[in-house]
Order: sequence, then C-alpha cells, then structure tokens
Amino acid sequence: MTKISLASLILCIGCLVTARQSGAIDASQAAARLATAGGLTGELIELQASERGFVALYLSHEPALPGRGAALLLHDQGTNLNSREVIRPLRLGLSAAGWDTLALELPAAYSGETRSRWLARGDMLTARLQAGLDWLAQRELTNYSIIALGDSASIALRFAKDRQPPGLLALVMVSSALQDDAANDDLTSLGELQLPVLDIYAERDSAHITRNAALRRRAAAANLKYRQASLPGAKAGFPGMQDYLLHSIGAWLAAQAIDRPDEP
Repeated sequence: MTKISLASLILCIGCLVTARQSGAIDASQAAARLATAGGLTGELIELQASERGFVALYLSHEPALPGRGAALLLHDQGTNLNSREVIRPLRLGLSAAGWDTLALELPAAYSGETRSRWLARGDMLTARLQAGLDWLAQRELTNYSIIALGDSASIALRFAKDRQPPGLLALVMVSSALQDDAANDDLTSLGELQLPVLDIYAERDSAHITRNAALRRRAAAANLKYRQASLPGAKAGFPGMQDYLLHSIGAWLAAQAIDRPDEP
C-alpha cells in the first residue's frame, strides 16, 4: 500500500497516457483525474490487485463517536470513487456518523461500453474489492458493509454469494437494476442471500431501474432482511437530495449492521 500526496497527483497530469489493458485504467491515470476534480477529503492510497495498482479514498470515523465498523463503497462504470452525486456525500456523511469509509476506484468503462461488457471484467473487479477488504483488515476493520452504486451491485452480490465472507454485515444497492442473463445471475444471487440488503433507488430513477423493481423484490422474497425503498421526489443521481439518501442509508445501517465488538 502506498500513500499518494496531492503534489504527486498533480505531477501525474503532465505525464498522463492512455493505458488500457483488459479494460483497466492504471493508478496514475485515476489519481490524475481525481487531482483535477478536487475535493479529496480523506487519505488517498494506492492498492494492488491482479498485479495492477489502483487508488482508493479512506476516511476514518469521527473521533468523538464510537466506531460503527467500515463501509466499502463501489461506484458504477459511469462515475468514480469521489463522484459528487452519490459516492462522495455517502463517504463523507457516513464517516461523520461513525463509519470508517473506503471508496475504491474501479476500472473505467470504454465509451459506449455495455453493462455486460463492463461486468465481464468480474475477476478484476472482485480482486479490487478483496484488496480493499484486506487493507481494512490491516487496520483491524474486519466487520463491514458494502455500498454498491448501479451495476457494481452485481459484483457485490456475486462476491457475497460465492465467498460468504464472515465480516460482511450488510449490502446496500443504490440505483441498481439487477438481471439474470447469459453472463450474470444477479436476481438468482439476490434470492440466495440471507444477509441484510437495502435496495434503494430514486422515485424518478432511470427507467430500467424502476421497471424491474418488482423483479428484485420478488427475487428476494425469501430474505426477511431485505428491504426495498424508493425515495419520494428524487431523480436519477439524487440531485439536491443527497442528505435524504445519506439519512436513509445511515439509519438502516445503524439498525442492521453496526459493528458491536464489545457485546457478548
């Protein structure tokens, strides 16, 4: 693991090159993009997965509050680990409420790339997820929740189903349209989970998300810890309603997935 200074990030901009192998964007490119975006509250670190470096943003919980465990955040293929619409408000707000947050940079999608093509990099995506969890474990943060935006929920579901990690307390899917197709079995995986799951989306979210809400609900019918919630009045990306989204997710996590290491 390597800490990256902001000065080093800015220097990366001048030597930015296109480097896409197996759909991956290297750590220097991601760091440079973040440097230009600004708002890098937290510790920017570099991790390794599948022999490639990538960046992540870590923010410890508010010192005045007891720790509630960790929240690992996954963006979708159209955003990044510090996106202002959803990921950044959640990582900052949850940290202020007692969670240590770690947002991972996932491989960027090619222009016009389909959902199935992006998810076909499943091994690479899962490797980054595991690298993030390994880093948290080094800080003795072994109990955690995963918050997955958009299509990254497919990766989180597959990870939870196949590995059944004992430290995973809950899964939050934000604006995620799940489906079963030749490449992915999202709905099947959802139906097999017996983990607390929050499926939250905007009332006026993208059509493919709202259209299959009933399918997701039916798929999870056997899981008594599954909850689906539509935020009234919210549009895709939750513009102007990030606080409402944060409160909804934070309240649910507080009820379902607080790390309580001192309890018998």
